Amino acid sequence: MDRSEINIINIDAYDKLAPLYKERTITTGRYPVLMPITLDDGRQMQFFFIDSTQYNFGMAFVDFLVRKGGLSPLRMLDIGTGAGNTLSYFADGGYKTVGVDISQKMCRIAKRVSPKSEILCGDIFDFPMIDRCFDAITMMSMLCQLPTSDAQNLLARVKQWIKFDTGYIYASTSVEENTEAGVFTKTMLGSTMLNGKSVQRFRTNYTISKFVELLESAGFEILMSSITYDKDQKSNRQFQGYICRVRS
Repeated sequence: MDRSEINIINIDAYDKLAPLYKERTITTGRYPVLMPITLDDGRQMQFFFIDSTQYNFGMAFVDFLVRKGGLSPLRMLDIGTGAGNTLSYFADGGYKTVGVDISQKMCRIAKRVSPKSEILCGDIFDFPMIDRCFDAITMMSMLCQLPTSDAQNLLARVKQWIKFDTGYIYASTSVEENTEAGVFTKTMLGSTMLNGKSVQRFRTNYTISKFVELLESAGFEILMSSITYDKDQKSNRQFQGYICRVRS
């Protein structure tokens, strides 16, 4: 299955999901528990475990940037921006924000939610970006929507777009027990049905070790790791998130 076929499937899925994603909220959750996880290569990595009652959109990244110097007028790119909730937070804080999403319905909602942001609708691979242009790039549950080879190619581009010395990225995906890839039925709010119909989307599953390997093999150094419990969607799923910078 090539990317154009995957895009057709995922556009249809996220056009259907757009109204529900608008209702998702962001939270400035803290990190009450720090625990080690042993990776497949034998290393131990420390993870902050976030017991969130709301869907977490990477607020660990926001907190990190605030500690690094505050929400100043910097440039931020949100790949797979969805309903624009994260964009709005950064834009209201003074960032110059750009969001990219493949779903037209998501883009229309994002523009309403974050009117200060520039919204680009289409495949991220079709948009040329200036090298070393962005101070922050977020990819929240986005890399998993691509085959691994495309995820590797996108990370190579992100590595060119982010500022080398001062830029940071945030990437997240769900924690899975396998590395299967294909078209799966989306579960939302504890159900596989939306308005009486199932929603199909392409997805690549990542264990913790495999997602860490994906980021590190692309040339990124992981600075902070977190696990968030997705209680808001009634699934009790776990999401892994990583703040990274380009490895020097």
